Amino acid sequence: MSTMRAPHRISIVLLASVVAILAGCTAQEPQVVTHPVVPPDEEAKVAAEQADLARDRLLELYPDIEVPEASLVRYVTPEELPAARADCLNAEGFDVTVDDSGGMGWVVNEDFDQEKFYALQYVCEIKYPLDPKFGEW
Repeated sequence: MSTMRAPHRISIVLLASVVAILAGCTAQEPQVVTHPVVPPDEEAKVAAEQADLARDRLLELYPDIEVPEASLVRYVTPEELPAARADCLNAEGFDVTVDDSGGMGWVVNEDFDQEKFYALQYVCEIKYPLDPKFGEW
């Protein structure tokens, strides 16, 4: 009987060790990413900086263009940004798509008015800027 107890004790020790190890592998709560709260005055400052950058890009492409007027509709998250901007351009008659990775695409053909497209892209950037709490462009 003593020979039976030794393997039995080893089994109990092994089982206790496995249980102790597995106890350390308990499921953790999913991490929640929080973004800083941006004070309204800082939010307005960042939005103005984004608008200035968009305006500068448009004027770099078309120095003589009359920059269209536009105003904020709403801030968007990084995930919403491509679809919001594509929808905005589609509403103006351009066929813009968003792929699964968030990339935007459009067809350039003989009827494509590139200057109008980039002017409207500027308008859509102003209407749907990235929410300042997610950082700058």
